[in-house]
Amino acid sequence: ISETAKIQTQKMTDLHCLYKAIRDYFDDTPVEEWSYLNFLNSFKPVIMSRLDVTKQEDKGTWRKRFITRLDKIAGDDAYSEQQRVLAILLKEKVFSAIISSFISSLKTVKTVLRSQRMVLFPLENSSSADSFWDNVEKEKEDLRGKREIMNKTNSVRNNTEIEVLDLLDTARTEKTKEILSSLKRKPENEVPSDDIEKDDENRMTQEKKEQFRKIFQGIPTEAKLVLNSKTVVEDVLFKYAKDLEYESHAHSFIICDHDDKIKALFSKEDWKELTKKPSLPSVDYEVGKELAKYMKEDLAELRQEVMRNFLEENEFYDPKEHYLKEWIQVTLRHLCNLYENPSAPLFREQYEDWFTVNLFGNCFDFLMRHPRMSTDIKRTDAPSTASANRKNRARKPKQRKLTGRKIDGIIHHPTYNIELGALEAARSFVNDGDRKLLIESFKMPKTLKDILVDMIRSKRCNDKEVNKLVAIGILHFRYNIQFVRLWLAGGSICIFSKDDIHSISDHFSKTSHLDFLKFLKAIVRSQIIIENNLKVLGFIEQKTPKEDDFKEDDLISEILGNGQDLSRPTTPENEISIVDCFETPHKKKNKPNKKSPGKITNKKRRAK
Repeated sequence: ISETAKIQTQKMTDLHCLYKAIRDYFDDTPVEEWSYLNFLNSFKPVIMSRLDVTKQEDKGTWRKRFITRLDKIAGDDAYSEQQRVLAILLKEKVFSAIISSFISSLKTVKTVLRSQRMVLFPLENSSSADSFWDNVEKEKEDLRGKREIMNKTNSVRNNTEIEVLDLLDTARTEKTKEILSSLKRKPENEVPSDDIEKDDENRMTQEKKEQFRKIFQGIPTEAKLVLNSKTVVEDVLFKYAKDLEYESHAHSFIICDHDDKIKALFSKEDWKELTKKPSLPSVDYEVGKELAKYMKEDLAELRQEVMRNFLEENEFYDPKEHYLKEWIQVTLRHLCNLYENPSAPLFREQYEDWFTVNLFGNCFDFLMRHPRMSTDIKRTDAPSTASANRKNRARKPKQRKLTGRKIDGIIHHPTYNIELGALEAARSFVNDGDRKLLIESFKMPKTLKDILVDMIRSKRCNDKEVNKLVAIGILHFRYNIQFVRLWLAGGSICIFSKDDIHSISDHFSKTSHLDFLKFLKAIVRSQIIIENNLKVLGFIEQKTPKEDDFKEDDLISEILGNGQDLSRPTTPENEISIVDCFETPHKKKNKPNKKSPGKITNKKRRAK
């Protein structure tokens, strides 16, 4: 590696450390410990050593970075309400008012704020509060003494910390009460599962409940799914969902294999039979071999590898044969660009579409345009054709045609106008309780059922063909990706299953790079499932797979994983009579304001 490359890599690493230290402080530090002084004490010695001398002398440098990060947190709904409120309080320099409230009204604060896990210091007795303020005064006096004996150049840190401690003396104001009242909210541990949105939009009115009852009564008895124990699955779901106040996946006869409420409705044996997953296709050994070629110790070695031609000498490019190799190299080359960029784009906050254009577009969209499949992806709030078909099945001749549900991305076959999978995205991710994640996780099963039903109807599939169809979904939130699948278990019952979450690191390391190669393998597996769907539907020719005579080495086995094949559930043959998804109530639209009398319209202008 050249000296220039080493210097560039070192500069990039320093900048990554700067961004990572700032971000990790807010992500990893408990909310109750957020403070400017704590921030300085924790990270300033490390980061200031990486800045040039002039910036080290500027006491506003670090403060500006702190306030800038607070601004981003305050405006990012990915963080909890508590975190956003505290970010605003810190920025406005009234955090001291919260501390003072612990002293002036210990009992009230203990009741209101301890339930939110916001204890800033021990509250067992008033002496703890007195000792807190004594320590503040003592620390200020010590810093003032140091300032008197040190020159101006070396007193920057002391001046800054004294200013911060002086903020604590602005306490005991009326504004304290306003701040405390603004922090009152519902406990964070109330995370809904299936019926996530407890609002009017998803409320099951009496009319909707009656509609659900009629849908259930319209299912022929012989078309229902009967388990080996003689349990009728549709009957169980109807009994559970008929009186629910909010919409559930059960209203669409969808069972999520991670839903404990639904699991409790069945015996252990019935649940195992019902949720047994269809066999997953094996990823070809040659794909693992190609991925393993890019497993390198550092970023410089990976850069050298992605710049090499993947074609053999005197070999001509064949789109159908070499497309997968090209996709792997292009994706990894683009990842190198993001890691090497001096501005560290993977560390910064970005808009949702940035991830689609600059990261996942290469990962997903490129491969889904494989010449062997002739599929493509519609992006950015694309209306679903499958959803529109479901909405318009009962449409009368003079009724206006309804549009389908808008999806962040739809995998489709343009020639046959059939949808095969869906993608939902968000620009941020904090934890599994994120509101955005819960909403998209609720929408995805219904979207995939629309797609699956549309595939079955497009060819009038028989039982054997239906058992081979699987609708694919992809959820990606910042750098976290989860693959989901939905298939027909029998009757009108569909099973929705989630795979493990893949995470993309914002910096290069050997471990994170191996995880990224496994992530690419998971994308290939999804592409194979989609290709198999097209074969079942008769849109592409089926070929007999070749037997794999290669012996896998440890690295390829690690990338591909073990236990890929799972057995398909055995259920009695049923007449294919699938109930559509339950229609989610429409959002209420605000009526436009009436035109004011004095406003001049185009018609009036023409008259003049």
